[in-house]
Amino acid sequence: MAICGDFYKESLAKVENQRPFLNQTLLEFETKEGKKAEQFENGMEIDYEKKHSIMTLILVLYTFQNDDGRISRFEKKIFKQILRDHKVNLNKQDIKEILDLSKAEIKKDSILKYAKEKHTKPDTLTKAIITVKDYLRASPVYIQILDQIESKEKSNSGGNHVK
Repeated sequence: MAICGDFYKESLAKVENQRPFLNQTLLEFETKEGKKAEQFENGMEIDYEKKHSIMTLILVLYTFQNDDGRISRFEKKIFKQILRDHKVNLNKQDIKEILDLSKAEIKKDSILKYAKEKHTKPDTLTKAIITVKDYLRASPVYIQILDQIESKEKSNSGGNHVK
């Protein structure tokens, strides 16, 4: 009898361990509408990450161009590292567009105009500035350039942004 009792307890434990997984799976795929809502939310998150990555890379290029008027070999190396970090959120077209931007002079107003054209929310731009500051925190010159962008963005948006 003890053997049957142990087998029953083991079987019951296995079923109980599986039950939450099965219930969770059934709840996630219960209706088509629920699945569509989940895909919509995931799409919004992917879009945010993509815009954040693009704005981060553009801000890095702007900062490197405006500290001394050119992008040094050291700055190119840093940019490649940052690009590698954000590459996962971008497609080939996005990367090509960003690299094309690196060949031209980027101005403060063009960054804000680009953000507006791409329907980038002010908090996305603010968070991208914070991300770039984290990457480039060793140089006070870079931070000062980013502070200028941030103050310009605040004045354009009326100070309505999220940190």
